[in-house]
Amino acid sequence: MPIDDPNLAAYWDDHDPAFNPYTSAFQSTLLANPPSDYGSRWVSPAAPRGYPAPTLGEVRFRLLRGPMEPELLSSLITSTHVARLLMDGDEQVRRSVLATFKCDVRCFMKRQIVLLAMVRACMWRPDEIQDIVRTVYCTNGFLSGVVKNNHGLTALKELITAVVVHGRLLRPLIQCLLREPLFYQSPELVEHCFVTMPYDHSKFLILFAIVHNVELLSTSLGSRSMAQCFMYARDRELENIETYILDCTTALATSKYGNYFLQRAIEYGGERLQVDIAKRIAADVVSLSLDQFGSYVVESCFLQIMRSTMAPLQLVLDAFLALGDDDLAELVQGSFSNYVVSKLLRVAKDPKPAHARELARRIERLPTAVHREMHARRVMVEVRKTLQRPQAIRLY
Repeated sequence: MPIDDPNLAAYWDDHDPAFNPYTSAFQSTLLANPPSDYGSRWVSPAAPRGYPAPTLGEVRFRLLRGPMEPELLSSLITSTHVARLLMDGDEQVRRSVLATFKCDVRCFMKRQIVLLAMVRACMWRPDEIQDIVRTVYCTNGFLSGVVKNNHGLTALKELITAVVVHGRLLRPLIQCLLREPLFYQSPELVEHCFVTMPYDHSKFLILFAIVHNVELLSTSLGSRSMAQCFMYARDRELENIETYILDCTTALATSKYGNYFLQRAIEYGGERLQVDIAKRIAADVVSLSLDQFGSYVVESCFLQIMRSTMAPLQLVLDAFLALGDDDLAELVQGSFSNYVVSKLLRVAKDPKPAHARELARRIERLPTAVHREMHARRVMVEVRKTLQRPQAIRLY
C-alpha cells in the first residue's frame, strides 16, 4: 500500500516487504479467535438522565466479554474508566480495546485520553504496536482528529517513540505522516520526529518539505515546521535548503509567513549562509526596509547574529551609507523602515562607531521637513544619541 507521492519513490522502495498490511504478522489473535458472543449488542453507556453512569467494574465486565463496544467512548465517564483500566495493566482489557481500535479507529479520535492510554499500554509489545501502526497507516485523516488535542498529540508522539524502538515500522509510519496535510501544521510533532528518529529516516521529512515549500510557507504553522526542518538538516539536505533560501531570499523576506522561516535561517545558519543572505538583503535594502515583513528580515541581519560575526552588520551599514539622500529620506520617514534605521544606529554605535556616526551625520543633514515628519522623530532621537547631541526640547 505505497504512498502515492512520487517524490518519495526516489528514496524508498515502495515494494519493500518490511511493511505489508496483508501479511499474517498483522493478524490479532483476539480477532482470529473471537469470543462466542462477539457482535452481541451491549447496553449503551449513554444512560438516560437520572440513571447512574456505569461504574468502573461494570465497564471492565463489558470489556472482558469481547472487543470493546465503541459506544463506551461516547461518554466522558466511561471513556475515563476505559483509560483507567488500560493504565492498570489489565491484559484482557488492553486486547479488547486494541481489537476495537483496529476496526473503528475514528471513535478514538474523540477520546484521545483512551488512545494515549492504549499506546502506553502497548508500548513494549512489538506485535501490538505493529497493529496500531497498520491501523493508522490505513486510516486517511487520522491526524485531523488527533493533533488538535493535547492527549492526542501526546499519544502520537509516544507512538513515534515506540516505533523508533521497533525500527522496522518507521518507514510506514513516516509515509503515513507525510500523507497527512496536517502533519506540517504541528511543529511540535515535527520536532519530536527529528529528536527521536534516526537521521536516515527523519531526513525524508526535510526532503518532502523542500519539495512542498510553497504549501508549508503559506501558513504560520507550516513556516515554523519548515524552520524545524532547517535547524535539524545536515549534509546534502542542508545544502538543498540553503540553496533554496539563497535563490528566494527576497521573496521569502516579503512573504507573510516566509519571513519567519528566513529569520530563523539567519539566526541559526552558519556564518557563510548568514553573510550570503546579508549580501542579498543589502542589494535590495530600500524596498525590503519599506516592506512590512521585509523590514523584520533586514533587522535580523544585524540583530540576530551579532555574537557570531560582524560581517552582516557591516554589509547592511555599507548599503545604507551608499544610498542617495532621497532614498535615505524615504527610509527615515517610512512607517516600517524608520524602525530599521533607528535600530541600526543603536546597534552599530559600539561595534562600528565610525560608520554609525557617518550615517547619523548623513541623516542630520537631511532637510528639516524630513526631521519633523512623524515617523522620522524616532530616528532623530537615535541620531542625537549617536552624535552625542543634546535632546531637542519639544515646544507646545
